[in-house]
Amino acid sequence: HAAIDLTARRRRLNDSPTPLTATDKQMLECWEALNATLHTHLPTLLTRYKDNEDNLVELVDLLPCVEFTGTEDRALKSLLKVVLELFASTRKESILSSLVATVCHWMRAGG
Repeated sequence: HAAIDLTARRRRLNDSPTPLTATDKQMLECWEALNATLHTHLPTLLTRYKDNEDNLVELVDLLPCVEFTGTEDRALKSLLKVVLELFASTRKESILSSLVATVCHWMRAGG
């Protein structure tokens, strides 16, 4: 997934001992803004489009982009609730596979 690659790049930039370039700083700021937007709006969008598989596939592809810190328990709880609802209501194998991969990714990232 491209989202997982972007997440890895963001982590490398944050962990790098060399100073960040202006482009790197801008990319990190954009990434943080995207992540905040996904925390706020992705659960609602997933719920709204759960019966429209074409839109749902696109939205599920955004799930690996979502990152959580220890202070974002409420956002994680909200998103996991929707993911569990999708597990119960979705029959499309590609969506289910993406949901499982995302949850596994979050578990690995959480340590």
